[in-house]
Amino acid sequence: MRRSPFLLTAGILAFFRVFVLGIAAVSLGMGDYGGVSSALLRIFQLYNLLFVYIVILQYFKPGAREFL
Repeated sequence: MRRSPFLLTAGILAFFRVFVLGIAAVSLGMGDYGGVSSALLRIFQLYNLLFVYIVILQYFKPGAREFL
């Protein structure tokens, strides 16, 4: 089964977006008593982590099965 290179590119960009959103959230004062904006950035960051995890499963799990 051939996998789309666009999906891999989207996964890599989402992985970098996690760090960009983390830096933005920290610069906006994300902490224990952060505001609404930092909470929204945190939600988007967790969504991007889930997307990256799904892409990693798509690309590396079939290869790991063939290797084993």
